[in-house]
Amino acid sequence: MSDGAGGPLAGVSVVELGRFITAPYASRLLADLGATVVKVESPAGDPFRKWRTEEMSPRFVAYNESKRSIAVDLRREHRHGIVHRLVARADVFVHNLRPAAARDLALDYPSLREACPRLVYCVVRGFPVPDDVPTLPAFDAIGQAVTGLMGLLVPAGSPQPVGPALADIVTGLFAAQGILAALYERSRTGRGREVSVSMVDATSSLVAEAVAYFDATGVEPDHLSRARNSQAFGLIGSDGKATVIQLSTPERFWHLLLDAIKRPDLAEDARFATYDGRVRHYGELGDELQKSAAGHTSQEWLDLLVAAGVPCGPIATVAEVSARGVVWGLQPASPTVAASRGSGNGPGDTVLEIARTARRHPPPRPGEDGTAILREAGYTDDEIERMLADGTVVDAGATRGHPVDVAGAL
Repeated sequence: MSDGAGGPLAGVSVVELGRFITAPYASRLLADLGATVVKVESPAGDPFRKWRTEEMSPRFVAYNESKRSIAVDLRREHRHGIVHRLVARADVFVHNLRPAAARDLALDYPSLREACPRLVYCVVRGFPVPDDVPTLPAFDAIGQAVTGLMGLLVPAGSPQPVGPALADIVTGLFAAQGILAALYERSRTGRGREVSVSMVDATSSLVAEAVAYFDATGVEPDHLSRARNSQAFGLIGSDGKATVIQLSTPERFWHLLLDAIKRPDLAEDARFATYDGRVRHYGELGDELQKSAAGHTSQEWLDLLVAAGVPCGPIATVAEVSARGVVWGLQPASPTVAASRGSGNGPGDTVLEIARTARRHPPPRPGEDGTAILREAGYTDDEIERMLADGTVVDAGATRGHPVDVAGAL
């Protein structure tokens, strides 16, 4: 929850009934922009809370900062109408319940539409099929696999989900985008709408370029297709540290690179005379550039490239990113590469600047805000006592600490 500093979504209230990543990440993005988010959990909490730890897991923290929590037993809460009352008072309801579960709880859109005409209702699902068609649960690796993304990230014959939860994260991003669009539409029409986002549809956006390339050429892209076509190379310096350059298609970057590293022989090599030639001989060109990189430390190599205006950057470890904040400050006017933490005084209030400079609360304990949320929803103290006594609501009984400044810690 915002601490009063505002933000573009100040005054917008969100109820989230989500687990794991997709729906929680969507509402976390809204919280970063100033919305007040109430996370509805079971008494045991979101499964990510204690993922491989007895304390609050880093994965839970990443997707649940700046929220409030109420822990309710969904098998009992219908007697008191808790979730329905919270949703009726909210601007946005976002969840990743299975369709059958949403219907059983009367939290599907048809059940809420007439009673809550201004509600922006966002459901995040795995597959783009009608609600009455049964499907398996969809997790990140499934999304990567069925959309073709995995085949663009790993060599053929080596099926392996990679990196961060790309399918989950892009789904959360699309969900947040859809919610924002629906809120804008509501400002003009006065009515909310249903926003349905599937992991398969969202993740397919990451392979749109590859599909278009295949349709045009009949050539199946692989895990190096993007690097070849964008002329991106990972190069290791004499100190063992790595740098990436990307020349893309403009010829000027190719010539700037050759001037910077003093390799006129590459300009005279027929294999590399044209962009198409450099794509066809990508591996051989990479070997030649590696010979040059190996004669310099990574810092010396970066200094040369930055001074010349060649697009480049160090391949950072997660520990390095955590230590320095956000990004490396690569200033062409000064060849020295220095770490730079976001100051909040950048060129305009971009979404990332707003999120970086927000004063945010750490994630809540399960049910930490339950009593306060129920009072705000209009329940009397006697009603709340009965809910606590019969186990419908579990209140952690803790007071939230002061907001923490996590500028730059996205």
